[in-house]
Amino acid sequence: MKATVTITSRGVVTLPAKLRQALGLKVDDQLIAETTPDGLLL
Repeated sequence: MKATVTITSRGVVTLPAKLRQALGLKVDDQLIAETTPDGLLL
Protein backbone atom coordinates (compact mmCIF):
# COMPACT_ATOMS: atom_id res chain seq x y z
CA MET A 1 0.00 0.00 0.00
CA LYS A 2 1.27 3.46 -0.85
CA ALA A 3 0.07 6.76 0.54
CA THR A 4 1.00 10.37 -0.06
CA VAL A 5 1.55 12.31 3.14
CA THR A 6 2.22 15.98 3.79
CA ILE A 7 4.67 17.49 6.25
CA THR A 8 3.23 20.50 8.09
CA SER A 9 5.22 23.63 8.92
CA ARG A 10 5.72 22.12 12.39
CA GLY A 11 7.21 18.92 10.92
CA VAL A 12 4.16 16.78 11.63
CA VAL A 13 3.42 13.90 9.25
CA THR A 14 -0.01 12.28 9.41
CA LEU A 15 -0.42 8.74 8.13
CA PRO A 16 -3.81 8.13 6.49
CA ALA A 17 -6.29 6.13 8.59
CA LYS A 18 -6.41 3.25 6.06
CA LEU A 19 -2.63 2.86 6.30
CA ARG A 20 -2.63 3.02 10.12
CA GLN A 21 -5.41 0.44 10.28
CA ALA A 22 -3.70 -1.88 7.78
CA LEU A 23 -0.54 -1.79 9.91
CA GLY A 24 -2.36 -2.06 13.23
CA LEU A 25 -0.90 1.25 14.43
CA LYS A 26 -2.44 2.81 17.52
CA VAL A 27 -2.13 6.11 19.40
CA ASP A 28 1.34 6.54 20.94
CA ASP A 29 2.92 3.78 18.81
CA GLN A 30 6.41 4.72 17.71
CA LEU A 31 8.00 4.30 14.29
CA ILE A 32 11.66 4.39 13.32
CA ALA A 33 12.57 6.74 10.46
CA GLU A 34 15.72 5.89 8.51
CA THR A 35 17.27 7.46 5.45
CA THR A 36 18.22 5.08 2.66
CA PRO A 37 19.75 5.61 -0.78
CA ASP A 38 16.18 5.43 -2.14
CA GLY A 39 14.69 7.94 0.32
CA LEU A 40 12.96 7.62 3.68
CA LEU A 41 12.06 4.30 5.30
CA LEU A 42 9.58 4.21 8.20
